[in-house]
Amino acid sequence: MKIPFLNRKRYIVLKCYSWHAGAVEQAPIFIGDGEKVASRKPAKFMEQNMAFSTCWSRINSRKRCATILAPCSTRFDTDGQGVQWLNANTENILNITFDHDADETYGTDKDTIAVKINLPWHIEEDSGVNFVLARHMQNKTMINVLSGVINFKYTPQANMFALINKYPHQFEIPFKTPLMALYPMSDLPLHVECEYNPEKFKAIGQKKYHPYFRGSWIKMGKE
Repeated sequence: MKIPFLNRKRYIVLKCYSWHAGAVEQAPIFIGDGEKVASRKPAKFMEQNMAFSTCWSRINSRKRCATILAPCSTRFDTDGQGVQWLNANTENILNITFDHDADETYGTDKDTIAVKINLPWHIEEDSGVNFVLARHMQNKTMINVLSGVINFKYTPQANMFALINKYPHQFEIPFKTPLMALYPMSDLPLHVECEYNPEKFKAIGQKKYHPYFRGSWIKMGKE
């Protein structure tokens, strides 16, 4: 659903473009409906058996964040030294890089491996509002997502940095798992539009953005 042009300034609009049609059709970025229980007052919850399904924080989170889903199933296998991973998808819709172990800024230790999970999305947002990017409350997997603040005027990517323990173990991220949440730092309501558009995805990725931190992996120029 698209909102009328004249009302767009009353919303924060995330325009999400993907190179993969399956991601748009099966695992789009979306806002939770908040469920019917969201209309009840917190005090009413004390009259019920308290559970995660009636958690006020979880219900508000569903209404006020953009949820990023796992676009395919992914299995991780750690042998104590390195990590092997396998996507249940032949197109590498979820690309994972392990070149951040030597990142001097983060400084991973002997117990963890740092990874970057590249998602099949590029995002545009015109207002310039900041977003808190965090592990989704309903992400029950063993992936340790690192939180941060992002602004889509400066970068179109919402990639996921994570830590994986080195001890020998296996775990899986099932298809359509809620991986991350994007919380706008604004009182304006949030609206999300997803589109399969490989050309737009590529064009946004090649655009030059104002640098907003030092030591970037890419040399950004002025618009």
